[in-house]
Amino acid sequence: MLDIPDRPNTISRLTSTLASFLVTSSPIASTSQLPPLATTFISPQGDCNVELLRRKPMTQHEAELQEALRASNVQKGWLMSMQAQNVLQEMYTTRVRGQLEYKEGKDAAGKKKLKRLNADGRPKLLTSAEFRNVIEVATLEKAAEEEAVTRKKDARVTANQRLATAVSIWEAEKQRREDENAKQLKAWDYVSGLLLKAQPKPKLGDFLSEERVAPNRANAAQDVAMDGDVTDKDGSESESEGEHERLSGARDVNGNNPDSDEENNDGDS
Repeated sequence: MLDIPDRPNTISRLTSTLASFLVTSSPIASTSQLPPLATTFISPQGDCNVELLRRKPMTQHEAELQEALRASNVQKGWLMSMQAQNVLQEMYTTRVRGQLEYKEGKDAAGKKKLKRLNADGRPKLLTSAEFRNVIEVATLEKAAEEEAVTRKKDARVTANQRLATAVSIWEAEKQRREDENAKQLKAWDYVSGLLLKAQPKPKLGDFLSEERVAPNRANAAQDVAMDGDVTDKDGSESESEGEHERLSGARDVNGNNPDSDEENNDGDS
């Protein structure tokens, strides 16, 4: 028969361990921590046990062994489940302890320190002039501290307002700079396109549009060459027209062409 320890004795023993905060009435702090969880490796249940349990026992001893194996498998499953629960609970308590530590630090930072007037521990006569002077000094110090806190809050509010104004001005200036940069970039793209990019073939719409792209050096040379061709062509046409007029003036008064008469005379001879 198992010897089950008495509950009061178990609790009294806990008071001398790291888990003593569990049996006291004081609030649990974030520094209170249980000993680390001791886990053990539990091998998974194999298929060989299933085959052994399927066999029909031939003797009483085999039947008892099969029954013990079934009980061991059940106990092993319970142990695996309990160990998994303990691991999950330890993860949960670790996160809760971290949140409790953060809250304790936040509360300690916001808590005002109490200043005791009777700091030396000796009895004081409340109506004495010395103690009244101590009270007046403490009152003035407290008022000065409250005034400093108020000034700090007001300064923070004023700083936030100035920051908001400065941020709005900065955003407007930033928008203006971005617009100016966009214009400069557009102009730069226009110039860089003339200097670096290949110009497309001229179209009629380029000459009809008000915003015509300025020609580069290559296009200017091409335009000069085209203008020279037009001049030569015009000169040739002028010369042909002068020759035609000269030939027309060579006809006689009756409208006969001397060249044609000579050709006729040659034919008659």
